[in-house]
Amino acid sequence: MKFPIPSLSFDMTVSDALTYFQQSGTDFAVVMASKDRLQGIISESNLIKLFLRFNSQRNKEEIILYRDCLSPVQLVQETEDLSAVIQKVMMAIGHRVIVINNQGEAVGYIGPKEILTLLNGDSIRDKGKPLSPDQSSQLYIYESFFTHSPFMMHSVNPHGFIQMANEILHRALGIS
Repeated sequence: MKFPIPSLSFDMTVSDALTYFQQSGTDFAVVMASKDRLQGIISESNLIKLFLRFNSQRNKEEIILYRDCLSPVQLVQETEDLSAVIQKVMMAIGHRVIVINNQGEAVGYIGPKEILTLLNGDSIRDKGKPLSPDQSSQLYIYESFFTHSPFMMHSVNPHGFIQMANEILHRALGIS
């Protein structure tokens, strides 16, 4: 899990949000009213849509007024097992989930890099530690679900290139 969560206040102006993205080096931020009231996720591409709409109605300055330009927030409990977290990350828009504690407050986020680090055993706590049989079994079940799902499923990198696609999508695209 990564800390802190890149975040913007729901009443921040569009101009301030642009400045934040230019200076922060992040490609997303959670729009929140408080740690337990998350309004949505604003990505760089969402910010473009939001800014274009803002230019046509300059009197509406707060980003919350453009809520329809935000992506939904995918949440996971900090106590959820690895397979559930991986599944949610792969299915989430932007391939990231926000971790909440038992009080419903956002405490961190997880994306593909954090999962790969954990699976590779590169985290300080798990250095060199292989996956437990239960974790391996859960990953196998998820991989099987992803591969053989009757739904077209894929993951895309930030540049829009497909990184993974399941069998049904390969068939639909005519790729063997």
